[in-house]
Order: sequence, then C-alpha cells, then structure tokens
Amino acid sequence: MGRLALFIAAAAIAAPSPVLAQADLFGRDTLQGQAQLGVAETEGLKSWSQGGFGKTEFGPGASGTARFEGVWRPRFNDDFSLVVDAVAQPRFARGIDLAEAYLLYKPLPTSALRVQARAGLLYVPASLEHDDAPGEPWSVLDTLTPSAINSWIGEEVKVVGAEAKLTRTTSGVQVSGAVGLFGFNDTSGTLLALRGWSFSELVATASARVPLPPLSAYLAPSQSPETRPVTSLDSRVGLYFQGEVRSAFGPLANLTVYDNDAERGLSSQGQWTWRTRFVTLGAAWPLGGGFALTGQALQGCTRAPLTGWNPIEFDVQFRSAYLKLMRAAGSETFSARVEAFQTHDSGPPLAGTRFNPDDLYAEEGWSGLAAWKHSFAPGRDVLVEAL
Repeated sequence: MGRLALFIAAAAIAAPSPVLAQADLFGRDTLQGQAQLGVAETEGLKSWSQGGFGKTEFGPGASGTARFEGVWRPRFNDDFSLVVDAVAQPRFARGIDLAEAYLLYKPLPTSALRVQARAGLLYVPASLEHDDAPGEPWSVLDTLTPSAINSWIGEEVKVVGAEAKLTRTTSGVQVSGAVGLFGFNDTSGTLLALRGWSFSELVATASARVPLPPLSAYLAPSQSPETRPVTSLDSRVGLYFQGEVRSAFGPLANLTVYDNDAERGLSSQGQWTWRTRFVTLGAAWPLGGGFALTGQALQGCTRAPLTGWNPIEFDVQFRSAYLKLMRAAGSETFSARVEAFQTHDSGPPLAGTRFNPDDLYAEEGWSGLAAWKHSFAPGRDVLVEAL
C-alpha cells in the first residue's frame, strides 16, 4: 500500500475585538484556527473509515482531503481559562464537533515548582508527535500522518475526566508528572481488536461514531457496525499517569500508563465495555546539526466477552514501536519513520466449535514514511509525504 499526499496548512488568527478584548474572551491570544487542504493518491483496499479493510483514511485512487480546526481559549483571570477545540472532518463525519473542551487552572509560577489542573473532554497525554500545549490544535508537527501508536491515541483514547500536573524546572530541564481520573472511555480497545492499527489524522470527537470494517458472521449480531469512543457504560473510574522530561529542544522522555478499568460484559445498543490497559514509553535525542531522533513503543491488552447469541471471548494483546529521524534546515524539514505493529487474540475458541477469534482478528505489519515540509511563513506550510 502506498500513499502520496500534498498538504497545505494555513493558520488564521482572529483579530481582537475592541469590546471583548478587555475581558479576554476574544483576541489574538484566545482565538485561532487551522485549515488543512490536500490531495492523496492511494493504492490498496477500501479505507476502514469507509467500511473497508484499508489501513489509511484514503483509497483507493485519488481523493481530496480537508480538515478544519478552531480553538477558543477565553481567560477568566490569571489562573483560570477555558479551552474549546472544535474540528470538522468532512471525510469522516458531518458537521462540527468537539475534539476537546476543558477548564484549565494554570496559575502564574512563583517558584521552580508549577501546578496545573484541567477537567473536561481530554486527550490522554501520550503522544510525542503532536503539539499538546493547552490551547493549541492537536496536530502533528512535521509529518502529515502520525504513527500507528498516535493515530490510535487520537482515534480512541479520548476521555472525560480531571488531571492534576506538577512541573519542576531545574537548569533549563522540566520534569513533570500528571495523574488523571476519567470515565466515558469504556469502548476503548474496540478499534484495535476488531480493525487493528491504522494511520490517519482522524480524531475522536464528543459524539463520534467510528465505522468498523465488515464484521464476521459470529460477531455482527452482537456488535454495532460503528463504535463510539466517548461513551460511558458503567460507573467505574479509569486512571492514567504520565511522566515527562522536557528541555528547550522539546520532550526528551515520556512515560504514560493507562487503565480504563471498564467492567467487562456490559453493553448498550451494540456498544460493549472493553477493559483496556497500555504502557507507552517515548524518547527524543537531539543529535546536532539540525538532526533529531525520536522513538516510541506501546504495549497493552484489551479484553471483552461479547455475550450475544454466539458468545465470543476476546483477549487481545497489541504492540507497536517506531523510530523517526528528522532534520530541520532553515525553512525545510525532512522526516523519515519506520514502525512495526501487531495484534494477537488469545481468547478461547467458541464453545462447541474450532473457531478462534484469532483466525479473523489478528495482524502483523510494518510501515515506512518519508516526508518533506517547507514553511513559507509561520502557519503556512506545504508538505509532501509517502507512506
């Protein structure tokens, strides 16, 4: 499977309102937007986002792509602000929906120790490829397509919860730790178990309904053909922990541990609870001369008994790892990435049959990417990528 895409991103900053700027509700620091327009040429199967088995969001043949995102960050005072991130993904869903929406507490630092807290609809902070600064669009920094790891984080690891974070800066190095309590992520794991890994910029939104590839005859009576990533089916609370070391260069190391603690076996309208856990570890190394090397690995498992007319017990282990080499030279950025990924279901065979879910729901693969980015001015870029 191959992909060649031309991508143009333009950032539009709203002009300040003379009436509301004094209240910090609208202005250059509170409102910004991003438009991504491009074309893609893909070989291979029909995309999973269109009900097929293809691993990217495009294909086959030539197609246009567009994505629009706007972030509003009104400040109430020096300590509290609101972050509302709305996104339109015409190829994926109709209309505009919320990608994030949370209240942020970030007081001005008075010492080397800084406190931050947020509550609402959040991304779990596990990606080394995205800009996750509060109030910034959650976008890939130097390629078009994130890795399989961070594609999945955007597609399915979206939570409603609260996070507390402590950061200490010493000699220009920041060390931080964050703990999050959350719900509304009970179906996390559905995509990896029933579709596998993918490569896309598509993100889960508050009311998203994500299509699944065609389901087997054993599974179709129990599972909806769409999964809803932001869904609560039980009253249990999940937990994640993130630790990070960051310098002026950017993140140097990132560890995230996640457990949604879903109560297995609950269902509503074809949506099932999946008990999903994972650990991801990433690191970045500045090599000098504009070169930087980034690596990330993720391993986890997801389990669910789908107790329909023909019960199936899923016990899926998943893993992926990538290395990316990047070189920045003036207005040019060159990137190359390799990744390997795998899912494996060790669930028991169906009672009275020889059928094992692993016969249909398992995969092993790899990807390679090369990308070139040219910046005309801050916020105006052209990218070409082969995946």
